[in-house]
Amino acid sequence: MVVEMEEFRRLIYHGEDYGDYYEISNAGKLRNAKEKDLKRLHMNAQGYLAYCGSIKGHKILFKVHRAVAETFIPNTQNKPQVNHINGVKTDNYVENLEWATNQENAVHAHNANLTNEESKRLINKNRRIPVVGVYEASGQSVRFESAFAAAVSTGVEKGSIRGTATKIRDCCKRCPDKVYKGATWHFDLNGIKAQKKHNDNN
Repeated sequence: MVVEMEEFRRLIYHGEDYGDYYEISNAGKLRNAKEKDLKRLHMNAQGYLAYCGSIKGHKILFKVHRAVAETFIPNTQNKPQVNHINGVKTDNYVENLEWATNQENAVHAHNANLTNEESKRLINKNRRIPVVGVYEASGQSVRFESAFAAAVSTGVEKGSIRGTATKIRDCCKRCPDKVYKGATWHFDLNGIKAQKKHNDNN
């Protein structure tokens, strides 16, 4: 998912304004409102990116996808859940999120076969997986046909390309919030599904 220009706003979560302490971007990045330093996210047991911190000694927990939705997407019908349109739970760009009822969310997951196990199978079976790099300095997203192609683009020496590609894949699998070679990295699962469909039809 590509964001033309990254924008930070005062963070809204469960209807409360935390903007004096935190800001969140339309690309799903969280930062301190005063120092502007990016906060390290973690993946919870359900596979969603979240942030644990404290405000004046009180612990707080933000689920990133919900924070992005509440901050950037009007919820005119007061729907209770936030749906990842492409089914990738770590893809928290605003264009990939939508408000949904419990039923809409369940139907979407069922119809698209968006399960963690399916994603893992696709990733493990495909070596040539499209990846997306979101560059820290500019906020721009660039899609590559594979981690190898992304590694080549970083300008490393020829002997280091394979190792760099492996590290990019590891970031996609385990650390989607980690900055490596100036960018955070995630798999383009829509690209994987398109490849699988093409191969099945041939």
